[in-house]
Amino acid sequence: MTTRKAAVSIDEELFVKADTLAADMGVSRSRLYAVALDTFLKQHENELLLAQINEAYSSPPTPEEKETQAIMSDYMRRMTEGEW
Repeated sequence: MTTRKAAVSIDEELFVKADTLAADMGVSRSRLYAVALDTFLKQHENELLLAQINEAYSSPPTPEEKETQAIMSDYMRRMTEGEW
């Protein structure tokens, strides 16, 4: 993976906490920042995906979806009928 230098300005208190955590974890400050940013970006992507899923489920099913659900329900009912 290619790395890139980036200069960022952060509050002194946050800097000290991050520096302490990096030392406690035995990683460089740069590594800590990279892991933290990666985690934040993944969380943000998950939030966007959840919003899309919620949007998809917020509308009532279309006639085609209702038909598919009925077919699937009928299939499952037939598969579970009878002796086991």
